[in-house]
Amino acid sequence: MLARGDKKRALLALRRKKYQESLLAKTDAQLEQLEKLTTNVEFALIQKDVVFGLQQGTNVLQEIHREMGGLAHIEKLMGETAEAIAYQNEVSEMLGGSMSNADEDEVEDELSALEAEMAISLPSAQAILPNVPDTQPLVTHDPMIETRTEELETERRQLVPA
Repeated sequence: MLARGDKKRALLALRRKKYQESLLAKTDAQLEQLEKLTTNVEFALIQKDVVFGLQQGTNVLQEIHREMGGLAHIEKLMGETAEAIAYQNEVSEMLGGSMSNADEDEVEDELSALEAEMAISLPSAQAILPNVPDTQPLVTHDPMIETRTEELETERRQLVPA
C-alpha cells in the first residue's frame, strides 16, 4: 500500500496485522492455560485414585486387625506362648539334663522291679488257653447271640489298648 501511496490503508493493514498477532498471542496463552488445566485435572484424578487405594488398604488392614482380636489379644497370646515355651524348657531340663547317674540307676531298678511284678501277676498263657477242637462247630443263626457277641467285642476293644 505504501508503494501505491496509500498511507492510510498501509496503517490500517499494519494495525490489523498487530491486532491479529495479539489475538494469536492471547489464543496461545489460553491454550497453554488449558493444557495446564488438563494436566492438573489428570494429576488430580491420579491423586484421587491413590487416595482411594490408600483408603481401601486401610480398611482391609483394620478388618484384619479386628479379626486378629486387637493388641490386647495379641499381647495375651504372646504371653501364653512365652509361658508355654518356658514350661516346655523346664520339662525338658527336668527330663534331660539334670538327672544324675544315681537317679538313672534308681529309675532302671524301678523298671526292673515293675517288670518282675508283672511277670509274677500274669499267669502263663499256656495255662489259660483250652485245647483246640478237632471238629467243625455247628453253625446256628441266632440274632441275640450275634448282638451279644458284637457288644462283647466292642467292650473288649475299649478295655484293651491298641
